[in-house]
Amino acid sequence: MMNHLYLDKDWLYNERVVKGRILSDIAKQFGVSREAVSFQARKWGFRELYNKEHKPYTDKAWLEEEYINKRRRSRDIAEGCGVSINTINFWSRKYGLRRDPPTKEQVNAHNRERYKTDAEYRKRRSVFSREWRERNLEHCKAVVRKYHLAHK
Repeated sequence: MMNHLYLDKDWLYNERVVKGRILSDIAKQFGVSREAVSFQARKWGFRELYNKEHKPYTDKAWLEEEYINKRRRSRDIAEGCGVSINTINFWSRKYGLRRDPPTKEQVNAHNRERYKTDAEYRKRRSVFSREWRERNLEHCKAVVRKYHLAHK
């Protein structure tokens, strides 16, 4: 019976859904094709690869709270969950989660707060801009000349 353990519904559920093992790994263990194990998984409706405790972003309510209500960026959610940004974007599109872009007032408030509290950011930005202009002085002068010629 050991060679046919993947046919047992409870065992396959535990391996596939709870432990999150991939089909090809289970198939290798028993010396059968991936399709044979996949057939059994589909037969019993095991569509989830992991349970939701391991993948909170697959839960619509959780993702809606983080993405819409808390207005967290996909990048921040992805880093917190240990997945790629594309994964978070996939699930937000799947659930139809769309948030309105921030208003001009929200953007301005965010920028004011950022510049007020992040002195190091302001310093890097101003130094970078000055250094860039110095290195690319001829380019800057050409752009200014072109602008003035166009607006005579």
